[in-house]
Amino acid sequence: ADHIRYSAKVSLFPEKDNIIHTASITRGKRKVNPDTDLFKFIATRVTNRERFLRTRLTRDQKKALEGVPRELGFDADIALVEERSSIQVLARRAVVQISLFFTNKRLHNEFFSTIRWSQKAVNTTRDGLDSTLLGISFINRIGSFFLLRSWIYSKIVSFFGMKLLVTYLESLRYSHTGAYCGIILPHGADTDWINAGRILERLWLTATREGLSVQPAYATHLLKMSGDTDASFFSEEQQNLLNTSVIEIERIFNVGRSEKLVFVFRVGVCKDTPHRSLGKDPGIVFV
Repeated sequence: ADHIRYSAKVSLFPEKDNIIHTASITRGKRKVNPDTDLFKFIATRVTNRERFLRTRLTRDQKKALEGVPRELGFDADIALVEERSSIQVLARRAVVQISLFFTNKRLHNEFFSTIRWSQKAVNTTRDGLDSTLLGISFINRIGSFFLLRSWIYSKIVSFFGMKLLVTYLESLRYSHTGAYCGIILPHGADTDWINAGRILERLWLTATREGLSVQPAYATHLLKMSGDTDASFFSEEQQNLLNTSVIEIERIFNVGRSEKLVFVFRVGVCKDTPHRSLGKDPGIVFV
């Protein structure tokens, strides 16, 4: 809306009897400060799975990220974790899903069904995960990782320690970051989750403007929610691992009893240029 000089008034769940109607947006003309226009960063932001520098964020970068909820008029906190010891713990807990890929057939199959192995598949489906975005070399992607599509093969190599090795290597990657960033809301109502999405969108674009890279690290929470919703998804041991991991993550972010940690990502400066895959050009969506 800012880009085309419109104001946007958003009303969430305007029909009480129709939860599918998530929001109504009323537009109006207004003057906009060009410096606040984040539209141009939609096409340049990426999910960066490369290793970030361990350099701390600058004061201006932190101020820009922490100010996002206020810019939107939302009651929320942006928590930044920069202590190395805490980052190491978060990195280990953020990759719990990697070990589960080797021990949970349903999760394994669902994950690999989303991967698009060729550029043709990426262009045709416009969904799923482009395999070039995995942050691994071509040889490993086509060799080791491609073979892991087979559940039987995954079980065999897991027996010989592959699960531990891959999980450890991923935790090293996740530990290479300037900070971990969490979005904390005072409650967990339906409207809070919608607002969290709007905060995340603006955070991501703001980070891109500030020269920072971003990688989501919220899978552990999402998997725990899946287990809470469907008790058959995970074994008791697997669910306990997820529960313990979520508790430790939220302890580090100092989440209060009534508060909700609605998203986590690692953020920092990255010298490597990640592969870029754009589902839809913003010019197609916004006309």
